[in-house]
Amino acid sequence: MAIKITDIHDAIHKGAKEADKDYRDWSRGWSLKDSGVEGLLVSRIAKMIYAYQSEEESILLEVPYKICKEWAGVNPAPGRPVKTFKGTKRVDIALFNGNGRTKYIVEVKRLVTGKKALYDDLNRICKAIEQCSGRNDGTMRRAFLALLVTHKKGKETRMNNIRRWTKDFVRGYGGGVRVRVTEKFWDRPDDRHWSMAIEVRVRSV
Repeated sequence: MAIKITDIHDAIHKGAKEADKDYRDWSRGWSLKDSGVEGLLVSRIAKMIYAYQSEEESILLEVPYKICKEWAGVNPAPGRPVKTFKGTKRVDIALFNGNGRTKYIVEVKRLVTGKKALYDDLNRICKAIEQCSGRNDGTMRRAFLALLVTHKKGKETRMNNIRRWTKDFVRGYGGGVRVRVTEKFWDRPDDRHWSMAIEVRVRSV
C-alpha cells in the first residue's frame, strides 16, 4: 500500500525524536541545536518514511528542485534524469511513487532562526507545489516542512512564535495555501523538545 499523508506526519515526529535521543546519548547531553547536525535529523526522518513506503516507492536525499520538478512530469527531460545531481537549490527528502515520479518533498530544519527564515522555507515549498501539482499535469501534490525545536521548560516563546508566524504566512500568501500542522512533544529534565510537521497544499490541489 502506498504511503499515506498521516504516515509522513508520523514519520517526521518519530524521526525527530529518534535523532534527538541518539545524538544526546552519543554526546552525553549535547543537542542537535548545539552542534548543528542537521544531516542526522534528515536521515532519521527518511528512515522512518521508508518504513511506511510500499516496495515500489522510493526516497532520494539532497535532490535539486529542478530534478523534482522534472520527475513530477512537468516539462520532463527524455528518460530518467542523470544520477549525478547538480545545482544548489535542493530539497532534503524527495518521495517517489511506484512509477518513479515525485510525489512529496520534505524540507528539514533543526533550528528556526526567525520569521524571515521560516517564511523563506514555506514560500519555497509552496512555489514548488504550484509548479509541480496537478494543475500543471504534475504528480507532486504536497510538500512538508519538518521542524525540531528545543527550549527550556517554561520558556515557550520560540514555539509560540513559530505557530503565530505559520498562521501569518498562510493568511498572507498570494494564491491561497492550505496548511495542516501536527506537533509532538517529549521532555527531558531541563529542556522541552518539540517536532512540528507543516503540510502544504496550494489552491485546489
